[in-house]
This record gives sequence, structure tokens and C-alpha cells, in this order.
Amino acid sequence: MWEQRWRPPPPTSTAIRNSTPALSRADDGSAIGTATAVSAVTAPVRATQVAATDGIDMFISAQCPDDLGQDRPSGHPDAWTCIYRAASGKKPVVLTKAPPLTQNLSYSRFSGRLWGLNERINTTQGVRTVFSIKVPAAARR
Repeated sequence: MWEQRWRPPPPTSTAIRNSTPALSRADDGSAIGTATAVSAVTAPVRATQVAATDGIDMFISAQCPDDLGQDRPSGHPDAWTCIYRAASGKKPVVLTKAPPLTQNLSYSRFSGRLWGLNERINTTQGVRTVFSIKVPAAARR
């Protein structure tokens, strides 16, 4: 049986860090600590899995609306997930469909792309998917 174990790098290793990371910072500027929320979103969507932001809009992975015309009913393990764009003060709109069980989203400000990963592991069909979406200009304002 194969097993992977973490090993610390040798003392001669060099770590290179991007000087402008896209990661959030704590209130005191450190990489780890307490952060204060500056906004909140209430979204009338069902089965929300994750949200990411481009700094203006929120992108939410959740159950697709019933009127979208899916081939499987909402709640079915193979039903599509929808990615919604939620602008402040407006009703969320479906940006696109995504693979079933999309539970990870991340926005890259460097590429203007929303990245996603579903957590579906099906060894007989191989349905794990990594994807990226170029966010439409209207969504980025």
C-alpha cells in the first residue's frame, strides 16, 4: 500500500514567495490571525456550498433553480450545480451550470477567472472536474 508522508524541506531549501499574493490577510497584516468582515451577503439560493468574490460580486455554488430545465431533479446526486453571480442589492443570477457537487471556488484577480473543483469521486465514471470560467465583463464592472 502506497502512503504519502510529509517531510520538512532540508535546511538548504529556499522558499520563494510571490510578493503580491492573492490571499487574504489578517487585520494586523499577518498571514494568520483574526480578520474582520467588511460585508455580508444573504442569497436566496438553496444548498449553498461555497462562495468566492472578485472584490465586487459574490460567486456562489448552489443548487440550480427548478425552472432551469435539468435532466435530473434538484437534490439528485448527479444534478448539475449552478454558479450564481450575486451583485450587492440584487437578486443572484445563474452565471453557468457546473459539475455535480461543485464545492470549491476561488477567484484569481490576476487572470480574471473563477476556478472551481467538484468533490465528486466516482471511480467507475471519473467525474472529478477542475474548471475555470472567464468572468464576463458585466460581472466585473
